[in-house]
Amino acid sequence: MMLRSSAAGAAIVMALTAGAVLADYNCNAGIEFHDDGSFRRCVLNGNHRFTLGSGLTLVCANGYPIEDHPQGSLRRCTLAEPLAGKAPECVEGTRVELDERGVLLACQN
Repeated sequence: MMLRSSAAGAAIVMALTAGAVLADYNCNAGIEFHDDGSFRRCVLNGNHRFTLGSGLTLVCANGYPIEDHPQGSLRRCTLAEPLAGKAPECVEGTRVELDERGVLLACQN
């Protein structure tokens, strides 16, 4: 029960300090922010699906860190599902790196 309260509180803090869209991340306690106050990093509490500006759709995995660029776009996360047809090395459990536009830069184990 306490963990849920912390996660809910974290989502509210994120919404108030960095924009309502971040409340959808459903982060565990321990959220980090960039120097300008924008969301930087947290550990996901549940899988999260993203459709990026580049057209790439990916699912970030529950229990792993997720990180944003300072301007708010996804920077890196660990995949919960493979990126079918995009890059054969991007399988479940690999970490993806993205540029500010949502373009895939790398998949790493």
